[in-house]
Amino acid sequence: MLSLKNMKFVICGCVLGAVFLNGCAYKHFTHNQKDVLIDGVDIDQSLKIAEYEAKRTKNGEIKPFALGYWALRAQKITPAQAEEINRVYWETIETFKDDFNLRHFAWAIADIYRLGNDSVQTILHDAYEDAVKRSIAIGEEKHVADSVLYLGYYHFLGWKAAKTFMVVPGNRKFTQSAEDFFEKEKRKSR
Repeated sequence: MLSLKNMKFVICGCVLGAVFLNGCAYKHFTHNQKDVLIDGVDIDQSLKIAEYEAKRTKNGEIKPFALGYWALRAQKITPAQAEEINRVYWETIETFKDDFNLRHFAWAIADIYRLGNDSVQTILHDAYEDAVKRSIAIGEEKHVADSVLYLGYYHFLGWKAAKTFMVVPGNRKFTQSAEDFFEKEKRKSR
């Protein structure tokens, strides 16, 4: 049985852990795009990283990861960039077998679509419709089909993913270039 002192320590740890993981005090959760726009983000370089992550393999097996697109979902996307996102979505969506990555890729498509101008929405319309259907099928439609946008990075791990997958030259909190990212990936695989 725990002593009163140890019980206080455990309760305090649980509360702090819950705050940390839920992001209750985390500033990067909002419904407003302007609150999460990153100054100086290089979307084109970031999209190279996101595509690499969506098509990555481990030990010869396809292991796609959607957080590259999820990290970019609230940034301003041009029609040409939307074309790239749309292409990769259709090339890779069937490889996303786990709910975590499917949910995050669908969420990314939905937010990019909903925040985009008319041209971006035209380009991503079919991908958005598909993302909504896939999200409903796995019971994760809140962030995709809801009329409210859920923007930001929610918790430490989401923010860490954003800093890893977004290229912001000159801001040392973020990856400096796609080339730097790929060099780090090469070093990890050795």
